[in-house]
Amino acid sequence: NKYGSKAEGYDLNSLYTKNPTNPGLYFGPYVISEVKLGSHLIFTPNPYFYGKAPEFKKIIFKLVPNNATLEANLRSGIIDMISSAAGLGLDQAVIFDRKVKSENLPYSVIFEDGVVYAHIDLNLDSPILSLNLLAAAGAKLNEMIEVYLQEKFKAIGVELLVKNEPPRVFFGETVSHRKFDLAMYSWVSVPESSPRSTLHSSMIPSAKNSWAGQNYPGYKNTEVDHLIEKLEEELNPQKRASLAKKIIEAYVRDIPVIPVYYRPNNCVIPKALKNFRLSGHVFYETLTAENWTL
Repeated sequence: NKYGSKAEGYDLNSLYTKNPTNPGLYFGPYVISEVKLGSHLIFTPNPYFYGKAPEFKKIIFKLVPNNATLEANLRSGIIDMISSAAGLGLDQAVIFDRKVKSENLPYSVIFEDGVVYAHIDLNLDSPILSLNLLAAAGAKLNEMIEVYLQEKFKAIGVELLVKNEPPRVFFGETVSHRKFDLAMYSWVSVPESSPRSTLHSSMIPSAKNSWAGQNYPGYKNTEVDHLIEKLEEELNPQKRASLAKKIIEAYVRDIPVIPVYYRPNNCVIPKALKNFRLSGHVFYETLTAENWTL
């Protein structure tokens, strides 16, 4: 009630933001015991976890802003493994996998088919083609795609200006406030989830709704709105599948974004790590961290 009238009042004032080491916030095998923004988070076992007690007494998540330096961090022993969440690009993972095999390095590079969907949002409210393409800085694969697109756009007489930004700026301000012509990034979700946040017209971020929602292109289709609403009310699996198919057909017909690729997830772990499982969707590998052993 105290912050309800303020924009993003809950997000800015919840315990997750103001007191993230409060042990009462977590019910998994680990709790966050230390946070240093821009550096690391430390997880320690939760004594009240209802399941199996985890093997490791401490897990440190280090934040490495540039994925080009991840291999160097791994080889020098600064880190022990590379997460799928914001780790090696697919091209980097393939190259490092070759090095692991040729040099007999003590790591395993794991690949898992996934639903990570890279695409380029078009700001559908932009009336002109003076085009700026933005992406999160530090991802080599993105930069390769941008150079390719620049050449192809130039061939048809369109100047494409590349402007990459640090992820915290790109996602926290530029994309969420729709300050772009073209924006390249990826979505990942569970196939069963509703696409309301990304496709429903009520989810177009604006000052009026305190920049809520993830329909960053500004896609508007009354048929899709109606289908999404019906999908969320329908419990019959066959009928849900039929509604989802109609939503996808409209999406493919309208093409509100430029599809780039679907890519598998990848991660790098020590060869000695056992009971590790990589998922291909929104649930990260840490979901079953209590089963990990060396």
